[in-house]
Amino acid sequence: MPFYLKIPGLDIEKIPQGIRTFVFHKFFRAGMAKRGSPEPHRSSGILRLQRWIQSVSNNRPRDQAFLIFTIDVDTSYTFRRHGEPIRRMLEERGCRAAWYFLTGKYPVESSFLDSLQRSGHEIGWHGHKHDHRLGFLARAERRAQLEQARAFFERYDVAGMRAPHFLWTRALHEDVSPLLAYDTSFHDAYPFSEEGIGCATSLPFRMPCGLWQIPITITSDHFFPPSSSISERLNWMRAQLDAQIDLGGVVHLVLHPEPSITLKPRNLELLRLFLNYVDERRGELMHCLPRELVEHSRRAEQRETC
Repeated sequence: MPFYLKIPGLDIEKIPQGIRTFVFHKFFRAGMAKRGSPEPHRSSGILRLQRWIQSVSNNRPRDQAFLIFTIDVDTSYTFRRHGEPIRRMLEERGCRAAWYFLTGKYPVESSFLDSLQRSGHEIGWHGHKHDHRLGFLARAERRAQLEQARAFFERYDVAGMRAPHFLWTRALHEDVSPLLAYDTSFHDAYPFSEEGIGCATSLPFRMPCGLWQIPITITSDHFFPPSSSISERLNWMRAQLDAQIDLGGVVHLVLHPEPSITLKPRNLELLRLFLNYVDERRGELMHCLPRELVEHSRRAEQRETC
C-alpha cells in the first residue's frame, strides 16, 4: 500500500493535480529503478523476455500489432465537454476507445454513455471513487462497492476495468473476476524503467484468478518529466509503437480527458502528432476495443489447448 494511504483522513483527490504531479516526479520517479534506454525497444531484459513470449505464442499474425485506446474519466468534467476534444480526434480517424467511469464519485450521465456506445465505444469501470484505496479495502467493503456497481455493469455490458492510479492487488482481481473479463492496470515495463513493477510483456495474458490483463505499452502524457519537449515525448512514443509492431504486440495508450492532464494544450498537440503517426503505420495495426482483444486472446488460447 502506498505510504500516503496510511495517513488518517487524507483524501488524495483534494490535493491539486499540479502538486501531485510535482511530488511524483520529484520523489516517486527518482526512487524508481534506473531510467531505461533512450531507445525503449532496446531495453535489455524486457526485450529478451518479450521476444521469447512472442516466439512461443500463436495469438496473432506476426506482421500486425493490435491498437487500443483506453480513457479514465476521473471527474465530472468529461460530461460537461461530452468527451471533447479527445472523442472527436479519435472518431475522425475511425478509432474507438474504452471509457472507464467511476460509479461512486459523480452522477453518471446515461445520455453521454449511450452516445458513446452508439458510436462504437466501450464502457468500462474505473472503481467506486478515485481515492486510490480500492485495492486495499477490507474485502467486505470492496465487495459492497462492487454490488453497488452491478446495475452499471449490467446496463452498459461492462467487461473491463482499470484500478484508480493503476493500484491493483491480487485481492481486487479475485473480487472482480466473477463480474468482469479483463483489467488494464499493468504496464509492460513501468515508465522509464527496465526493472521495477512492469509485467514484462505487451501481450494480453490470463491471470490465475481467470481475469485477463491487457498491459499498457505507450507512456502516458502525465508520466513524462515536465521539462521534456513535445518532440522528445513523441520520439519516445513512436519508438514504443514501432517496437510493438516489430514484436507483434499491442499498442495501448491511456488518456485522461481532464484539463490538468491530456487536455493541456501541449498534451493535446502530442496526442494529435502521435495519432498522425498511428495513421502512417495503420496498415500494420489492427484496431479494436479491449473487450474484442480479450475475445481474440481467448479463442487463440482455446486453439492452442485443443
